[in-house]
Amino acid sequence: LANNGGHTACVALLEEAMNKAHEEACASATESTPVVEEALRFYASSGDEARLTALLERGIVTIDSQDAEGRTAVWLAAEKGVVEVMRVLHQHGANMDTAGVNTRDADWTMDDYEGAPMWHNKATGKYLFSAYGATDPRIISPVEIASKNGHDQVVSFVEEVKSKAHEEACASATESTPAVEEALRFYASSGDEARL
Repeated sequence: LANNGGHTACVALLEEAMNKAHEEACASATESTPVVEEALRFYASSGDEARLTALLERGIVTIDSQDAEGRTAVWLAAEKGVVEVMRVLHQHGANMDTAGVNTRDADWTMDDYEGAPMWHNKATGKYLFSAYGATDPRIISPVEIASKNGHDQVVSFVEEVKSKAHEEACASATESTPAVEEALRFYASSGDEARL
């Protein structure tokens, strides 16, 4: 809220307080805990490459841990357009595809579900639509949130990572496999005729 209102001094104070709290919590941690995972996501979303790297190098955090909305450190970094953090996360084995919930769109309602009537109980509506194959328009991938926010460098980086992974999967394949089929779908959707 302070960040959206242009209150940079307030944002700096809040980030400093959060950094201190996370450093204290992580200093004595010997394994991944909710607080350590929160620190990971905070460092990723705030673009704090140094603290993120130090935490990852300790090997005590579950890199693909998700918050209550299913957002990972990769997703949060993609949302903010922090490509350097995306590179660090990738180097440490993070999944570049884990979708999360875009809670930033305040105008979302249950009516946004494809063909959904307005449900009085949103949990029931979500269950019914997930059980019967409808999609929640708020659930989007890191590439989608980066694209939506105009972070072209993040989109290019993730597509490059995925292309390399698909090339490796296809290089040793002697028959059609799920990995080869995924590569074909990726190359077709990205318009990469040379690799297709």
